[in-house]
Amino acid sequence: MIAFVLLWLSVSAATPDALVERFCSAYLKQKEYGLLEGADRRGLAPFLSARLLRQLDDARACQADWYRQQPKDTTDKPPFVDCCDT
Repeated sequence: MIAFVLLWLSVSAATPDALVERFCSAYLKQKEYGLLEGADRRGLAPFLSARLLRQLDDARACQADWYRQQPKDTTDKPPFVDCCDT
């Protein structure tokens, strides 16, 4: 799937440099960095595979579920904040 997306993008971009410039331009227009939502997601979606977009959806759902399960006014940090504690 990712090969198809990259092929489509490479056909629509004249050169690999143009593809990179389009991606960077879309990335730098984002308002927030993290799980893609709204306009940020729409801007970068053409550069991402369907599998990656599903994984982002799953991560967003897990994040929302964690917040839903927390008591009101909790001071606990969600486990995804520090991501790589060892």
